[in-house]
Amino acid sequence: AASLAALPLAALGMMLAAVAIARHFNGPIGLRLDPEIATQMLRPASAFAASSILIGLYAKIGLILLASLEGKAAAGIMATGLKLVDLGMAPLVFLGIAVFPRLASSFGTDKADLIDIAQQYVRLTIMLGAMICWGMVFVVPPLLPYLLGADFAAAGPAVQLMGLAALLTALDNAAIRLLWVANLQAVRLRIQAIGLVVNVMLNLILIPFLGVTGAIIAAILTLLVMLGLAIGPVMASMRTDLWRRSGRACVRPARATALCGAGVSAAGLAPWLAAA
Repeated sequence: AASLAALPLAALGMMLAAVAIARHFNGPIGLRLDPEIATQMLRPASAFAASSILIGLYAKIGLILLASLEGKAAAGIMATGLKLVDLGMAPLVFLGIAVFPRLASSFGTDKADLIDIAQQYVRLTIMLGAMICWGMVFVVPPLLPYLLGADFAAAGPAVQLMGLAALLTALDNAAIRLLWVANLQAVRLRIQAIGLVVNVMLNLILIPFLGVTGAIIAAILTLLVMLGLAIGPVMASMRTDLWRRSGRACVRPARATALCGAGVSAAGLAPWLAAA
């Protein structure tokens, strides 16, 4: 209770700081509610609000089902992997925030600039996501016992599998931004609703047989479904044949790298060699 009490106090401090900064740059800020303008704002905001609720629910549903079906120990292993994914996603979240104003200003006004920035954003997302995946597969597992204690050594294989989920989560973050830019937040909401249903079904099917691994596989398959549903609307809203070239440019080296790493691992050679 004492540690949780710091959260509202910190939020209050951040809000006061934000008001002070806003007043510094914009002058006096008064509160006035115009029903007509408020209604116009609330209509699109409702889609974002529902989306945020589904994001929070989706992130925890596998953990809740795992704890219910397999117990707290299994949920603890899964939670370790999820926290590492959250940590790795921080730069990608900020990247999305940084690129969003440029994407939004170009949409409908400068198609060439929109396509160029979107291409760079997707490629950079894949690059950073791949680095996070690499770190979770090769770097983090040996360090877990030293960072979190000997009890967390068992979480190593789960963290490695979560590396793939981290890469797909990075791509999903990019898909979210691109759908928002194209005013397709309602489409994004439908994709999330489908993803939530798919995730619950897969968890109920896989967890009884595979435990933690089943929950992670359910998350990976769900992300693949959601990405598959998002690709069509994104490409339709930003029509260009560059998407195929970008896809090939990213998929070919990724496939070659994965095959080389898997081959080295299967041969029983040193993990650092597989990482290289």
